Amino acid sequence: MAARCGTAFALAAILVTAGAAHAAADALPPALRACASVKRNSERLACYDQTIEQLSSDSAAAPAPERSAEAMFGASAAHNESAAAIAREELTSLTAHVTALNRDGSGALIIDLDNGQQWRQTSGSGSPLLEVGHEVTITRAALNSFRLSTPDGRALKVKRVL
Repeated sequence: MAARCGTAFALAAILVTAGAAHAAADALPPALRACASVKRNSERLACYDQTIEQLSSDSAAAPAPERSAEAMFGASAAHNESAAAIAREELTSLTAHVTALNRDGSGALIIDLDNGQQWRQTSGSGSPLLEVGHEVTITRAALNSFRLSTPDGRALKVKRVL
């Protein structure tokens, strides 16, 4: 009889614990749960950091717009975007049009794209023959780096700024 009571008590404790864990998981905001689906470590960390910052600084405000796979492409924890993350597939490349070309203080080329992203050239041709309006493709390269291909086939290593 004592063994049955002990078993019943253990079963009740397991059910209460499982219910509390399920309730705690439901209490998490969907934006925070969605960050777990991001495959790349740096992008997942950026997603968590940005979502936590949004939740802690702006808890009474309306929910932020959803973040697409394209918006997170190349993002790192250093980016401070205020949008919430969503479950998404991982992109290996993106294509966009150049909207502006500038040089920073070190002379590196800064490339603004029509999707709102900004990329800085880290190495490659000194004069990539890139013009406003050109369509470029950015692909993932080795060691979490990125490669921008110009319409004439030249390649630049780039890092996302915005």
